Amino acid sequence: MDSDETLLNFELAEEKALRILFDHLAMNYDQVHEDYKRINSACWAAYEKGEMTQKELRIRRFSDFLSLHPHALSAETIAAYYENALSMQHDELPGALEAVRTISTSLPIAIVTNGIASIQRPRMESCSMRDYFSEIVISEEVGFSKPRPEMLLIALQKLGGIAPCNALMIGDSLTSDMRAAQNAGIDFLWYNPKGKARPEDAWIQYETDRISDFAKYALMNS
Repeated sequence: MDSDETLLNFELAEEKALRILFDHLAMNYDQVHEDYKRINSACWAAYEKGEMTQKELRIRRFSDFLSLHPHALSAETIAAYYENALSMQHDELPGALEAVRTISTSLPIAIVTNGIASIQRPRMESCSMRDYFSEIVISEEVGFSKPRPEMLLIALQKLGGIAPCNALMIGDSLTSDMRAAQNAGIDFLWYNPKGKARPEDAWIQYETDRISDFAKYALMNS
């Protein structure tokens, strides 16, 4: 199962962390945050395509940002400050706790996230859902990232060698979550709360706009 925007409210976490950062930099959040988000999205897209390493991404997004909004602090220093602020944010999406609690009574749950380990692990370890996760698999720690299939296959091995045909990947991203599931031969539940158009020939076995449906589909697919 994916974490951000599937179980955790990453948009809120990112906003909180950026407000802390820009306040520290004496920058106006409303004036600069769209530039950062555009640059950050481009960096993550490059990372998912294998065009940029995660180590490069962590600095590149802020070096590019500083080219538009210069500051005395270095990109490396700013990146470290931001990552620390983000690591402390673990707001959960409504219904997420109940969904994972219900699933965990019958099935093991592995979280698979492309996030940076020093950010994602503290967030996942400190959220109220932690006791219901059997495994937390982070791309930086295992050396593979979604949409590569290895990350999901590693998670299945950690869960005791579950076969892909007996697993279900739940996530919101078609470029990372869905493609990883397809590449691994695992059924995919697309969490689509914004009602986005479903692409033709997409690897989507189930679709919902409600987190409360996660348990139904997980148990149906087991």
